Amino acid sequence: MLRILSLLLVACACGSTPQDTRTDPATGPDSDEPAEPTEPAEPAPEPSACPPPRTSGGACAAVMVWVKHPETSACCEYGSPCAAPEGWMQFHAEDECASAGNTWQGLQAPEPNWLACGQDSDCAVVEIACCDHCNGGRAIPVNTQSVTLARERYRPTCSPTTVCTQLACADPESACVNGSCQIRVPR
Repeated sequence: MLRILSLLLVACACGSTPQDTRTDPATGPDSDEPAEPTEPAEPAPEPSACPPPRTSGGACAAVMVWVKHPETSACCEYGSPCAAPEGWMQFHAEDECASAGNTWQGLQAPEPNWLACGQDSDCAVVEIACCDHCNGGRAIPVNTQSVTLARERYRPTCSPTTVCTQLACADPESACVNGSCQIRVPR
């Protein structure tokens, strides 16, 4: 009892919280087995959904970008395109990043036969905005027979003063998934 009271006084004087240093009588100081701590170990920190920024030796525009994590679909913010993970699709706003998983959001639905496929080579990616998908635009998947029809239906009206950023990112890939063309985000 005196030992516990002494520990409390020392802990209070040092400004720390006392820890239980007692051991199990079966594995105490008189036992050949090492004493086990009575406090649970701290859990390992959870991995971050967003990797740390990359360092770049060259000049890079100080423009905020959002990128979509290819495995978790989390949207990650970076202070410049060069700081974002290489190959991840980049967006100019968080809402663009968040809606990137819904290819047809805000668009007239495609004709069902435009998406029909039997293998990956039956599919293509079509850019349907004034700027490409890396620079605020949008890309959609269609089968190779419907590329021209998709370009006509979704042709953007671009102003002569439209200026696109010049960011680079990996090209989206088309894939045939369960008989329907879809976009596969490159890693």
